[in-house]
Amino acid sequence: MSEVYSDDAPLKSGHQQLQAGQRLSQARFVLKSELFRTSESSVYWLAQDRDEDNEVILCFPPEAFCRDTSLLEVLLQRLTEWLDSTEQSWHTILHIDPHSKPYPFIVILTESCDSLKDLLLTSDHSRTWEDVEPCIEKVLQHLVKIHFAGHVHGRLSNDNIRFTKENEVIFLGPQIDRIVLQILQENSESPLPRSWNLHSSPESIQSGDCHQADEVYSIASILLECIRHVGIHVQLPKHCELEGKVRFGNLLVPKSFKQGLMDALDDDVARRPSTALRLSALLGFGITDSVETYEESFQQTYVPNASERTRIFIRTLLQPKVMGALILMISIVLIGWLIVDWNQNLILKEQKQARQDLSQSLALNVRDSIPSDLNGVILRGNSTLIVRTAPVEALLSLSGPGITGIHEEISPKIWYHLQEGAHQLSIVAVGHSSTNVFPFLENGKTNVIQVELVELKTEVHLITDPLGAAFRFQDHAGNWVNGVTPDKIALPRGDYLVQFTLNGQSLTKPIRVTRYQSNGVKLVGSFNACSLQVISYPENAEVYIEDKLMGLTPLRLEELSSGRVELEIRKSGYLTRQESLILDTSQLNTTRILLEKRSSIPGGK
Repeated sequence: MSEVYSDDAPLKSGHQQLQAGQRLSQARFVLKSELFRTSESSVYWLAQDRDEDNEVILCFPPEAFCRDTSLLEVLLQRLTEWLDSTEQSWHTILHIDPHSKPYPFIVILTESCDSLKDLLLTSDHSRTWEDVEPCIEKVLQHLVKIHFAGHVHGRLSNDNIRFTKENEVIFLGPQIDRIVLQILQENSESPLPRSWNLHSSPESIQSGDCHQADEVYSIASILLECIRHVGIHVQLPKHCELEGKVRFGNLLVPKSFKQGLMDALDDDVARRPSTALRLSALLGFGITDSVETYEESFQQTYVPNASERTRIFIRTLLQPKVMGALILMISIVLIGWLIVDWNQNLILKEQKQARQDLSQSLALNVRDSIPSDLNGVILRGNSTLIVRTAPVEALLSLSGPGITGIHEEISPKIWYHLQEGAHQLSIVAVGHSSTNVFPFLENGKTNVIQVELVELKTEVHLITDPLGAAFRFQDHAGNWVNGVTPDKIALPRGDYLVQFTLNGQSLTKPIRVTRYQSNGVKLVGSFNACSLQVISYPENAEVYIEDKLMGLTPLRLEELSSGRVELEIRKSGYLTRQESLILDTSQLNTTRILLEKRSSIPGGK
């Protein structure tokens, strides 16, 4: 009889009137031996069903359900709802007798078997890790299997995990205990002891939900209890080899096994393995193939909500290694930005000095060409400059006599009260080549400058699969452009329709150049591409190719490679279908799939 590893569990409280040989339910069931008690004072007895002539297990709920008929009605209602909703169960509830005396009970049909704890403690061969490892691996394999079936949670313990006479693993009644615990929590005025929640993580206790991280926490807790109980009774030799191993109780286990177990039991959810298979890999057991069929049918991807994602992200950032790496990365980026900024300021300063030197040189040359008798009548600061550009909104930079620094404006622009002399005007526009203009302004006159910038062309890379295809298209002037792939063509903005030809096959691909791109754009045409149309009945089924979601039916896929493709069609409530198709490039490949509903078998099987 197990203590369920709880210091405050009321093992002997309640159900005192039950004893071996006692007959219940009009002498149909005869009690044989008590199996175990849970921390909520539920009791499991092995009994003989005289009507069916076989052994069954009777689950007696806590005495609180016997004293309060309303709690008993809630328990019966929730058990019925659970039996109606579950698709898989590893045992069968045959009968519920709410009016039995002295206590109501639930009849469970399963094999008579030994608990995991008793098996490990009584085995004559559990003396070294090599002896214990096969048993632990079999337990883990079974827990991973029921993990994918959605039945792993904090109510599992070494009492629930049991071995049949054929050394097969099953588990007994944890969902019943979970429902009992929930009802007690809902109707208890004071919080239940922490130990009553067994292996549930703090997140699972607080929310009442059991996510995959908490399920892994449960599996790790059960394995920890297994190792602890084995370690108590295993005697180590006086001189033992510790290389690659670590002391765990009185047992030597691989370091990777203990580290994986401790990471799964860590309070930080972000450090726990995300799936049970990940935990098995960390512990050194390769059991993926043994649960492949369960993974296909029952594996559900856990998607944390916004608050959980935020909490996991913050905990990850607060880890010393992550925080140190983040600070180092920010420091490197900041230093790099300061170096680039310093270089840019130095370049701008040099360019400014060069413009000033050029402007002074031009002004001196022009002034030297003016007759000396006109110098006395020249007026200063009464010139006007009007600048228009195509395209508009170009960046204008003006420097010259009497101008401090460089004046930057956006075209079109009018400058008033400029001094007479030579000026330098730089014009820059996105997607166009820049240019410089050197106007000479005269006093009292207005200079109008209109500049049309040359548009830059984007380099288009034309590639086909296979290479060597001939291509042709018309440019904006109506001229045909021809060539053979691979090739590079410089094109202005606009829409083009490129026709590829190879071995009598034709392929037409459109391309749109919306703006100048310094790195160019790529146009790829594939003669080996195929089209696939997937139709399912009913519609809105998920289509996967190589575990990648492609969309919902009806669905048409383009640019697929020719040859064999493996499809997987999934829809909630229907059996998953797998299809293998050979795609042909000469036609539209179509497949129609009829999905079958999942059958509902009475008894939860």
